Amino acid sequence: MTDTISSKLEEFREYVKNNISKEIESVKEQPNGRDAFIEEYPLGKLKDMSVDEYCMGTDVSKDSLCYMLEFGKYSGIPFGIGGGSAWKFGVYFSKKDDCYSHRSELVEDIDDFWPEFRSQLYQFLKESGNSSSPVALEDYPLLQGMAMVLTKLLCFYYPDKYMSIGSATVVKELMDCFQ
Repeated sequence: MTDTISSKLEEFREYVKNNISKEIESVKEQPNGRDAFIEEYPLGKLKDMSVDEYCMGTDVSKDSLCYMLEFGKYSGIPFGIGGGSAWKFGVYFSKKDDCYSHRSELVEDIDDFWPEFRSQLYQFLKESGNSSSPVALEDYPLLQGMAMVLTKLLCFYYPDKYMSIGSATVVKELMDCFQ
């Protein structure tokens, strides 16, 4: 039985190795791909980004990071996150309520809230890149509910370490390695 498990694990390693390489290359080959994203949004930029540079829903949101990730030039790289609400970005401007919101709660004072949110986002991404094991999202309470966006950002910043396996086809191929 140990030989079977070892064999299956080796098959899995090969599958992941081959597919990570393919994903990294496909991201780099796409027009306005990962390199363009990293040039426009180096990780350090997140530390100083204004709420309007980040958020959906503002008058200038078509230039925001969130817009670029969902609808703009980075929408399909390495995978799409379209659909649903702006809630998935953690903080957004609600035109209906004429104020910023975090998840479904109104933010009383964005000037107090934004620096902590931005810091948690930066720290989570930085720690994820430096850590040899997954970073506990529970340690970053303001980022709860942002898994899709965080995964996309991790794939951009650390393509050798993170890949999207959300597609049912990819998950099935991975599971087939263990049959």
